[in-house]
Amino acid sequence: MLQLALGKSGLQPFAAIAATLPVILNQVFNSACNFVLTIALVRLLGLAEFGHFTIYFIVAQSAVAFLAAALVMPAVSIAASENGESRRGLLSTAGALVGLGLLVGIGVIGLVQLGLTATDNTHRLLLLPFAALFATMVLNDFARRLLLFNRELTVVWVFDVLRFGALGSMLFWLGNFAGPQAVSSAMLVLAIAYAIALAGLAVVSLPTLSAITLAGFSHWARRIARTGKWLSASAALQLVDDNIFILVGSAVVGTEAVGLVRTGQTLIGVVHPLFLALEHILPRRIGEMASRYGWHRALQEYARLATAVAGGMLLIMAGLAILAQPLLALTVGAEAASHAWVMQALCGIWVPYLLFSMLTFPLRAVERTRAIALSLTATVLVALVIVLPLVQHFGIAGILAGMAIAQIVSAGLLALQYAKVRREFVQ
Repeated sequence: MLQLALGKSGLQPFAAIAATLPVILNQVFNSACNFVLTIALVRLLGLAEFGHFTIYFIVAQSAVAFLAAALVMPAVSIAASENGESRRGLLSTAGALVGLGLLVGIGVIGLVQLGLTATDNTHRLLLLPFAALFATMVLNDFARRLLLFNRELTVVWVFDVLRFGALGSMLFWLGNFAGPQAVSSAMLVLAIAYAIALAGLAVVSLPTLSAITLAGFSHWARRIARTGKWLSASAALQLVDDNIFILVGSAVVGTEAVGLVRTGQTLIGVVHPLFLALEHILPRRIGEMASRYGWHRALQEYARLATAVAGGMLLIMAGLAILAQPLLALTVGAEAASHAWVMQALCGIWVPYLLFSMLTFPLRAVERTRAIALSLTATVLVALVIVLPLVQHFGIAGILAGMAIAQIVSAGLLALQYAKVRREFVQ
């Protein structure tokens, strides 16, 4: 999948990037479909109801990301150095743990449903489709990560085409609803599409796992927990860092502000295909390089690749900032285009986020995820202090300023932590 070109001078960054093209093309397809889906939802629901939908989607997406960071990502990183039955046992253990996490999540949603009063019709209406959305998103994420790890890209394409094909065929249904019913229907449409894709995967090719013994489960669960405890803590902190300003903004400023921010994030998401492809590839490849050539060389070559990738992303981001107003007018409409400065600010905020993300890959590969958790802890503490004053006094500008401050703090602190870890491994 990522065959890094090696010669006397080592890994060639641009050849390495070009070698990721099959995965990148798949991520381009996913990002393009998600972009069209988001624009369609904004137009069908309106900015305010789209903001309402976004809050529920963020909660589901955050729970999925937490489970992936706690269980799937550490399992994939560890599995890169395992083979045969040992690898299958590890991934099977991760699957069983994901299933347990899914049951816990459904249980929590059920308890919330029971705790709601009979008169709270809005949330009672939304929680059941939310539970379906959460369950199908968890299974979708695990299956996709496993297929990409096993390099079954053809099956991934089938999976994605089924999912987005089902979504596209059902979107027209949303035009029949308004208000909370429209939000509920949007979640239900997504859940059905995910379920159709999972059913298709079961027919085409289930990911290869194996039966596990209690002793094997215990061994691999402890190994996953050792790495995952810091990744899960980091994920929880990252999710707070990413979403606290949006969630507080929805309560203080309103869901329309959330809709504007989310729309801007969707448009700058054109850089995500490359980033998401690297997310599936780099931790594994850094570990493979280290086992063959040592950590000193692996980290040196990663620095070259990261510089090339970041440079390309920054050029794209600069172009998006310049073209923000016409892009918003073309895709969303005049109301969003009049707030083009929101998208331009998000482009600037993405720069420290990029630095932070690129530094997490080598730290995950050397299993020093504690550094990520520590930098995010400090960032979240800063965010908790500044979020309410900024949003109350400056509205949507306060949301963006808070996001910028949080990203700068997290990237700066992680850069210091990475420098310390790198000195340890290159000596």
